[in-house]
Amino acid sequence: MPKEENLILWKKGQSGNPKGKPKGAKNRSTILKELAELRTKGIHPVTGEEVWMTNEYRMAMAVIEKVIEKGDHQALNMVLDSIYGKQKDSVDIHTSEEVNHDFRNIIARIKAQ
Repeated sequence: MPKEENLILWKKGQSGNPKGKPKGAKNRSTILKELAELRTKGIHPVTGEEVWMTNEYRMAMAVIEKVIEKGDHQALNMVLDSIYGKQKDSVDIHTSEEVNHDFRNIIARIKAQ
């Protein structure tokens, strides 16, 4: 553990990494969004005509093709999650187990935490 006299204390507003990312530089997320929004020519899957479409549209078509042509379950889950949202935890209501809970009491305890 370093001694206190060896610690460098930064002044307010002073960067701990002065050679870090330049101010105004785009992060990866911004760059990917910009590239996804670019328009390129491609073949429309329904009409077969060459049309202008975004790269995002073309990527979505590629994922759909993986689902349809190859039966890719991961791609299917990604598509369904995008359309309907991620599936919540489920409860099997077809059980022979008897359940006798006071759900109002359980919810009250959860809210109290």
